[in-house]
Amino acid sequence: MEIGLICTGGTIGSSVSTDGVIAPEGKKMLGIVDAFRGLGGDRENHHFQVESPYYILSENLTNKELNKLIAVIEKHLHDKKWKDGLIILHGTDTLAYTASVLGLCFADSKIPIVLVSAQTPLEDPHSNGLTNFDGAVTLIDHIRRERMKPEGANAAWGVMVSNCNPGESLEIHRAHHLLPQQIYSRRIESVGNDVMGRIFDGKFRKNESYVEDGIQELFYGIQKILIHRENDFSRQDLAALSKAAIGDFEALHKVKLRGGCPEFLMHSVAPATAYPKLRYGTEAVCLLSYHSGTIGITKELKKWMSEANRKKVKVFLCGLAEGDMEYETVSQYKDLGIIPLPRLSPAAVYAIFWVLGSLNW
Repeated sequence: MEIGLICTGGTIGSSVSTDGVIAPEGKKMLGIVDAFRGLGGDRENHHFQVESPYYILSENLTNKELNKLIAVIEKHLHDKKWKDGLIILHGTDTLAYTASVLGLCFADSKIPIVLVSAQTPLEDPHSNGLTNFDGAVTLIDHIRRERMKPEGANAAWGVMVSNCNPGESLEIHRAHHLLPQQIYSRRIESVGNDVMGRIFDGKFRKNESYVEDGIQELFYGIQKILIHRENDFSRQDLAALSKAAIGDFEALHKVKLRGGCPEFLMHSVAPATAYPKLRYGTEAVCLLSYHSGTIGITKELKKWMSEANRKKVKVFLCGLAEGDMEYETVSQYKDLGIIPLPRLSPAAVYAIFWVLGSLNW
């Protein structure tokens, strides 16, 4: 197979110094390819075309690095340099954010784009980096064979993440469902623990209960809500609107991310929380709910929502799982004008807001 390999640094491209500090090391860039081929089988027959637009620890990621990454991917998808797929080596700290941005920009990619990370450097015998990389190659090989079928020839495969948590099978996540990692945790998970599939015995097994949805369609649905200032939306209305609001995907391929988007705010709720000030130019706010999709219906919330409605600031909520039993507070915040989003990672919501602001919608 002919596979693109973009090395961006992160733990998977780092080493440990004599004083125990982890830092990116350029000469480690191709170490994972050598280790992969050392696993044997037909792995010697896979060819990797390597690029490295930047090489950092992922916590140092900014719009500048992401713009370089987007540009490299767009260029080679256009010239079809990568025949079978693309693997991106990335750090774990901002993995969900990069995955979500790329998942939005390249959801219509005809080749699979797979992000791979590691919880510890490859020199650690307990590192999951090589396992994750091998899983990405297995997934790309599976999709290569699917693309040979008539129904798969023109399918969009988009962006995914290959990861194996300690003591578990390797999982394939859809980019915009990948959750930011919890502090103090090395686990990588998707919304509702719902993954696209798993790798068993060197083969990809699809999760038959997984429901595919489109982040690009949702992106344009949210954009239309903001443009037309509709006030009364159910989750079903948003889904229908998304299907009717398809935009120019080419614009997403060429987006130049801004350094910040102050017109879009995100806010995590907490007891007695102080809601963010709605300054001039604020267009939308997304509230990150408690785990049950709830927020406290307080006097402060009602006063803040009254101001938001008066200023025509749209307020969304991330965290309400479709199909679950709803608490009475859910209908109460809907009545205040808060719009629950379909299942999305908070990182994907951030990506949508970031790209919207950068496109000057």
